[in-house]
Amino acid sequence: MFLLFSALVGMLSQLKEVPESVFLQETVEENHLVNVYSVLEVISTLAFSVFVLLMSYITESFGISISFWLSAICLMIEAILIYIRRDYFK
Repeated sequence: MFLLFSALVGMLSQLKEVPESVFLQETVEENHLVNVYSVLEVISTLAFSVFVLLMSYITESFGISISFWLSAICLMIEAILIYIRRDYFK
């Protein structure tokens, strides 16, 4: 079951990344594109590292169930924000 969900997450993340790349390539000047991608990669790596530490602490302190519920709530908030701001992405 875990393998199936992991594969599904991988496929869905590709669906997110392709439009994101197209959006960046269409809105950022070509000579700044390398810098934008570099900054995004640094921010992504730092955010991942910080949130792995934070979620590890939350899981150790409150249990795995709370950790999963917190993750689900964060994903729902993200989905709602994207839905509200969907006109911005057109």
